[in-house]
Amino acid sequence: MTHTSLLVALQERLSPELRDLLLAVQRAAGEVETPLWVVGGAVRDLLLPDRAILSEIDLAVGADLAVGIRATGGEELASGVAGIAEAVSGRTGAKIHRHDIFGTASLELGGVRIDMARSRRERYPRPGALPIVAAASIDDDLARRDFTINAMAFALGGPEAGRLLDPCGGAHDLERGLLRILHDGSFRDDPTRLVRGCRYAARIDGRFAPGTSRAARRDTHYITSLSASRFGDAWRLLVSDRAASGALQRAHRLRLASGWLPGWKLSGAVRHTYDPGSAAEWELPAAELYLALSGLSTLDRNILTALPQRCALTRNEQRALEGGVVLRGRRSALGRRGVRTSRVVASLRDIPPAALAAAYASWTGVAGNRVEAFLDTWRYVESPLDAASLARIGVEPGRAVGRTLERLRDQVLDGTLAPGDSVSAERWLHSRRERTAAESVD
Repeated sequence: MTHTSLLVALQERLSPELRDLLLAVQRAAGEVETPLWVVGGAVRDLLLPDRAILSEIDLAVGADLAVGIRATGGEELASGVAGIAEAVSGRTGAKIHRHDIFGTASLELGGVRIDMARSRRERYPRPGALPIVAAASIDDDLARRDFTINAMAFALGGPEAGRLLDPCGGAHDLERGLLRILHDGSFRDDPTRLVRGCRYAARIDGRFAPGTSRAARRDTHYITSLSASRFGDAWRLLVSDRAASGALQRAHRLRLASGWLPGWKLSGAVRHTYDPGSAAEWELPAAELYLALSGLSTLDRNILTALPQRCALTRNEQRALEGGVVLRGRRSALGRRGVRTSRVVASLRDIPPAALAAAYASWTGVAGNRVEAFLDTWRYVESPLDAASLARIGVEPGRAVGRTLERLRDQVLDGTLAPGDSVSAERWLHSRRERTAAESVD
């Protein structure tokens, strides 16, 4: 690409909201004469034929090498990033998330996000540890990154604006569909790169380069050096990625799940059925749908019990997992012919939405049809009478009202009463009362 073509491609791929936020960042950086580079995934994606609109972008902010302060040593390394972030927030109302120890800040506004980090080098004191960072040039910053296809950048301003910086040959690897680490100890330094590697390889529909593949198989055991929250965050990003299906296949081949939690297997049902895109259709976080599918298909109770703590699941994620387990246990009963519709509805009403969506996506046969009917129709069925009508005909206030409404709704579900037929509903209630009175006399 020419100098200008990357800048043009960037403008074409930005959402209007992100374009406005980026312009505000550029203005704030220009006021303090601080250079900015677009780095990482955005550069990679601009070089791909995919024309998806970008809703987030990573920027490297020029470091003051004369200062050279380690981020862990104080505020100076973070001051440039933080100052730009504060200025933009004051002008646009964007929300700031700062991590001064690493010299980073994020800006969020209207559903878009910009992540800024001071250009830096990193040193890992031990496998799985967070890095110690120091101010560095943009070339050093690119050299610290995970894979060559993410070690590219271009400046947003100045005489070099739009010129691709590619010291590690990322563009060539991208053309060949290769994912390549920058040095042999990359996975040992940061084992989350094993999980990220599966994501990126799937994203470009590519494969690990031979040396990277050997290093990944050799260093898989380092994944156990991560904290539960770091592994959980990495896995959450993997299953939320638009290429999650391919990423799970690659993670399965590397045995990352069993490496993290012995006995945890990514079942074929999950790997072949799961689609993060359908989570958006259900207005669910992708990780909740994935975990619900896991609960529906994973048979080892010990694994299901251990997953919440080992992967630092949120409360809703844990509910989705447990909901899948409960629903799996009810599948046989849901598939029996002749079961009343009201009984089916009663067995599905307490199931979390993610588990219902997972069953909708993966179940076939009678049970699958009933879940579909519940989601499409049955859950919306109501009693032909409301609470005021029940009070008018003498139903005592309190729990009796709720129980009566449920009974009436069940009669509609089972076909005894027609929806909205209040006259027949009153007759049904009177006949039930007369029957109850006669039975009490007997």
